[in-house]
Amino acid sequence: MKRIAALVFFGASALAFIVHCSEPVHECGKDVNCGDPGDLSGKTAPGPPNAQGADSNNNNTTAGADASIANLCAPLAGDGGCSISFTKDILGKKLGAAGTWGCAASGCHDPQGGSEPKINVDDPSFTYKHLYTNGAGGLPYVNPCSTDPAKSAFVGNLSNPSTAGNHMPLGNTALPAQADIDTIIKPWIQCGSPLN
Repeated sequence: MKRIAALVFFGASALAFIVHCSEPVHECGKDVNCGDPGDLSGKTAPGPPNAQGADSNNNNTTAGADASIANLCAPLAGDGGCSISFTKDILGKKLGAAGTWGCAASGCHDPQGGSEPKINVDDPSFTYKHLYTNGAGGLPYVNPCSTDPAKSAFVGNLSNPSTAGNHMPLGNTALPAQADIDTIIKPWIQCGSPLN
């Protein structure tokens, strides 16, 4: 009887060992939530966005539809081959409080108390982040997921008449000049809106 009990014990232990060792091995630490491996069954991992701003699962990657736009479509490193500089040609000369459009003026989009998107000419990364995490008309102001100006509220918001929220600069329909939109803003967006 002892022999049968020992065999049953060892058999059950071996079966438990085999079952345990056949489970998938995860290297997730305490601070990492791996999730259920079966959750991705039949799904494709998101790939680079297409020209319409959708990932490989055809999910829209605009800020309004997907809060993780910053993770999916990080700003291009370098200038992206673009002759237009966000920092020099757009932020300082156009958006700054002393710029042509004066967007960062106190009470407008200044970084302390202004409306979103907040604009700080001394911190291009701060301003860029606020431009792609905020938007109008269901589009982010800057959409690093697309090179199509129609996928960016920035163009529509500056156009007269506006196609994305209130026309900016608020109350000044003479600005910006259409030439600024056509020769600075649209070409920069068509470069992939680099943070350059």
